[in-house]
Amino acid sequence: MDVTAQATREFLAIINDYKRSGDSFTISHWDYRTPKGTGAGTPKVDGAAQTGSSLVTDGWTINQTVFRAGDIFLVAGVLDAKDVLADAASDGSGDCTISFGPPILSGNSPAENAVITATAVKMTCVLVDVILPRSGPTRAQSGLKLVFKEAL
Repeated sequence: MDVTAQATREFLAIINDYKRSGDSFTISHWDYRTPKGTGAGTPKVDGAAQTGSSLVTDGWTINQTVFRAGDIFLVAGVLDAKDVLADAASDGSGDCTISFGPPILSGNSPAENAVITATAVKMTCVLVDVILPRSGPTRAQSGLKLVFKEAL
């Protein structure tokens, strides 16, 4: 991008304002919009008051690898997105236990039948850092890096 262009300067000003203000906004990571597993079915939490790093679920399409390690998902009523730590497959009844992090803490347990979002996961984040390397002898700038943190 041309760092002397008015549009570029306006864009960078908006980014810096987001960082300074700490305002949160909803984003999704392009590479994580579709899970590597099937994510198929109408998945829900199977049992209230679950805590820790695994979750018993049901409602998946039967006998499918619903998540691959590295996929992400949301659980209605739980504050943060979860990272799948190991491949997770549904059984012949559509039940599946998912291993993930960070753990669900006491007081943040999902309700029975809370909906699980497996595709197009969106998170509420704040911008915590803007890294813009110095431009060289030309006006062209490359390497802009934005660092986000999930807002809880």
